[in-house]
Amino acid sequence: MPSPLPGNPKRILVAGDTHGNWLHWKRVLLPAAHEHQVDGIVQLGDFGYWPLIGEGRDYLAWLSAELDDDDLSVIFVDGNHEDHKALRQLPARPDGFVEVTDRILWAPRGHRWSWQGVRFLALGGAYSIDRHERKLDSGRWGWFKEEVITPEQASRAIAGGPADVLLTHDAPVGALPQVTVYGLVKFLPGVHQSAGRVREVADATKPKLLLHGHWHQFQQVRLPGQETEVIGLSTDGTRKSWMVLDLPGLEITHAPTTQASLDPFAGLDDVGGGYRLADVEGALTPEQLADFSGWFRGHTGMIDQIEGPIIYRHDCERWLQQWLARGEADGQ
Repeated sequence: MPSPLPGNPKRILVAGDTHGNWLHWKRVLLPAAHEHQVDGIVQLGDFGYWPLIGEGRDYLAWLSAELDDDDLSVIFVDGNHEDHKALRQLPARPDGFVEVTDRILWAPRGHRWSWQGVRFLALGGAYSIDRHERKLDSGRWGWFKEEVITPEQASRAIAGGPADVLLTHDAPVGALPQVTVYGLVKFLPGVHQSAGRVREVADATKPKLLLHGHWHQFQQVRLPGQETEVIGLSTDGTRKSWMVLDLPGLEITHAPTTQASLDPFAGLDDVGGGYRLADVEGALTPEQLADFSGWFRGHTGMIDQIEGPIIYRHDCERWLQQWLARGEADGQ
C-alpha cells in the first residue's frame, strides 16, 4: 500500500471535528502542527466539505493555501456533516485517495494505506441526530442518506484483514461517550446502527487504536472484550480537540488546548447546539456586541427554550470569523 504523503511520515497530528472552521485551523491546529513538527494531518470527519456554498469554497481555498505555505497535507475521513453528493462525484486517484485539492485528500470508507509499516483503515460516516434541522440532499448544510455506514461498506472494510489504526467518525458500540443531545440520543435506532457498524469492523480487524470524532467530547477507553484502545477527540473551539501520533510505535502525545484567546465564546456553555443569548451578550465587548447585533438580525435565528433564547453555535462562529477577518484586513 503506497503512502499518500511524501516521505512516509513518522509523526502526524490527528484532529477531531473541524466543521469548516478556519479560525480553529489558524489559531489551534496549524500552530500545533508547526510546534510539534508533524509530517501531515489526519482529520476524523465533519471536516467541512461544502463546495456548493461560497464560504465552503472559501474555506477549502484558504486552508489549501495555508497548508501549501507550511508544506503539509490533510487526509480526512468523511463525517455525517459533509456534502456527500458532491464528495462522491470526485474521482479517485490511482492510490485510492480522492483529491479535494492538491493539499486535501479524502480517504473513502474501507480505504487502506500504511505509514512506517503501520496499517491504517478509514471508516467515515455517522447518523445525524440533528437531521430534523436540516434538509435532505441540500448542499447548504443538509443531511444525506449516504452519511450512514452501509453493510456493504463495513464488509469491504473487514475484507482487507487486520488493521493497526482504525480511523472513524463515529464511536463504536461499547465505547459511546456518556453524552445526551436532543434527549436520549443513545436510544435512537440510527445512532445504534451507526455505532454498531463501527464495532463490527473493529471486532473483525482488531486495531490497536481506534480514533474517532463526532461526539464533541474527549474520551480514552478500552473497547470491551478487545485490546483496542479507543480515543475520541473533541471538536473545534474546545479543549482536547487534537493529539500527536508518533509512528511506528503508536506513541500518543495529547496536548489539550483552549481555543484562541481571541474567541469570546470559548468559555460559554453549549446548550443544545448553541449559546444563551444572555451569555453571548455578556461575553462580547461593546464594539463587538454592536457589530454582532447588526449581523445577527440579518443572518441567524434562535431556539426558544425554557432558559431563554439560544443562538446557534455555528452562527456565532461565522460572525467571529468575519469579525477577525475584518480586523486582520485593517491591520489590527
